[in-house]
Amino acid sequence: MVYDVFAGKRRPGRDHAIKLAFGLGCDLRETQRLLRLAGVSELWCKQRRDVIVTVVLRDAKGRIIYGDHEYVDKPAEGASKPFSITRYDLPQYASYEVYAATV
Repeated sequence: MVYDVFAGKRRPGRDHAIKLAFGLGCDLRETQRLLRLAGVSELWCKQRRDVIVTVVLRDAKGRIIYGDHEYVDKPAEGASKPFSITRYDLPQYASYEVYAATV
């Protein structure tokens, strides 16, 4: 999929475009441009879907040893929303952190 996008053979869907922007370390302006070029809607704080959940695993010395993110539907104000990030073969970790933010 990614190879086809970079080769100009395919356009990524909105979720893949957001993940590409995140992986490339794009700032907001660059992310909005990438989404426009992909032909999908830009990020908008009132968009129900635009919440990113990030999970960080740390070793006993506090160093980050793993990180991942997932996009989830934004819950109603004051409500919670279950989510999962499924990965296998995770490294041994001492602690974890979970962050959620609208994008």
